Amino acid sequence: MQMCHQLFDLTSRFHDAIELCVICVAHHNKLEQMVQELSVALTGVKHEQEYMEIRERIHRQINDSTNSRVVWWSFFEALVLVVMTIGQIYYLRRFFEVKRVV
Repeated sequence: MQMCHQLFDLTSRFHDAIELCVICVAHHNKLEQMVQELSVALTGVKHEQEYMEIRERIHRQINDSTNSRVVWWSFFEALVLVVMTIGQIYYLRRFFEVKRVV
């Protein structure tokens, strides 16, 4: 009877060890799956960051070009304003100039 009890105890421990191994393998598989999901997510973030860098570079070029055009247009407007002011002064002086008849 004692031999049967020891055999049952040994079989029970063996089944517990197998069950523990199955749980460890399942846990390992779950961890592996989570690592793969993180890897996929990280790759997606990397691609998104590369896209954002390219987009930022393109928009910076557009912004710099537009800024340059605005500055040149402002200089042109200022030049036109100065020329118009000088022209009006010249015209008004000639308009109010008294002509002497001899």
